[in-house]
Amino acid sequence: WADCYHRWCLALERANRTQELSALRVLAVRRGIWKAVGQRPNDLYSPTLKASPFWSLDEIPCAKILEEAYPVILQEYRSLREGQWRLIGDKDLIDVGSWNDFKLIENGKRHPVNCVRCPKTIQIILEKCPEIATQIRGSIIFSKLSGKTRIKPHCGPTNARLRIHLGLEVPTVEPRPRIRVGNEWREWEAGKCMIFDDSFEHEVIHDGTEDRVVLI
Repeated sequence: WADCYHRWCLALERANRTQELSALRVLAVRRGIWKAVGQRPNDLYSPTLKASPFWSLDEIPCAKILEEAYPVILQEYRSLREGQWRLIGDKDLIDVGSWNDFKLIENGKRHPVNCVRCPKTIQIILEKCPEIATQIRGSIIFSKLSGKTRIKPHCGPTNARLRIHLGLEVPTVEPRPRIRVGNEWREWEAGKCMIFDDSFEHEVIHDGTEDRVVLI
């Protein structure tokens, strides 16, 4: 049923039928399809899990470990060459601009060559945060968003994972890049983790000129 409601919501959204879309989201929550109005996962959904757009650092211990490892991870990111990055697979999510990534692990599967290029990052995660690398939906990705880029509102496929963004290079000049998850907007900070449930609708606006780079 989750996939049916997800597709129904997308159809109403594309048709710009906002009132019907809002009513459908409320109906989905009433019928137990999702726990929160802002959620719209289309694959794996667990109704017993907490439904919150953003999570705190205290709730996710491995995020603190990533923040402590920030200098090491930043150095390895900066050692990567431009030609090693790839345009993201979900190209349709890009409204305007450019979004590239460098994958180390994707959905629990390693990219062997890329892992060799970032041995310290992989070692830190495998030794101190193994749940990130072994979760079947888990991924470890360097994500680069160019200036003047906007990512369309969308939802992740499941609430069985959380997204952690460790800010690596984050523009400090206004307008700064920002992300909306649910109804709340936040900005990244270099060396700090942002934790959110991407089964909630989210979008990104980066109207500045410098790249925004995070480790997902």
